[in-house]
Amino acid sequence: MVGIFCAFLPIPMQMLVAAFFAILVRSNLAVSVSLVWITNPITIPPIFYFTYKVGTMLLGTESLHIEMSFSYEYIMSELAAIWMPLITGSLFCAVVFSILAYFSINAFWVWHVRSHWKKRRSRHK
Repeated sequence: MVGIFCAFLPIPMQMLVAAFFAILVRSNLAVSVSLVWITNPITIPPIFYFTYKVGTMLLGTESLHIEMSFSYEYIMSELAAIWMPLITGSLFCAVVFSILAYFSINAFWVWHVRSHWKKRRSRHK
């Protein structure tokens, strides 16, 4: 679930970070790196807006209503105002969704193996 955790981090080169942590914790490298693409150019705005809103709720601050502009100057000036809620919400969501994914995938794997064994036993009777 390293890839899901890294997907929620608002940093450049998430794939390298995911690869580093996948190697560090002996996770599947290919799966970890590919899961980072949950955040892609289409999904980044709604995901990071969501994590920003979660961060404002966790910190008890008000969310800013800002007109968007995609220029370097705009991003750098507004980053000072939104970085703390964004980082807080991103880390919180990264942990929560990684844990949910871990347990969901484990539950699916157990279900899959049990159903496969039931089919196998029923064929041999």
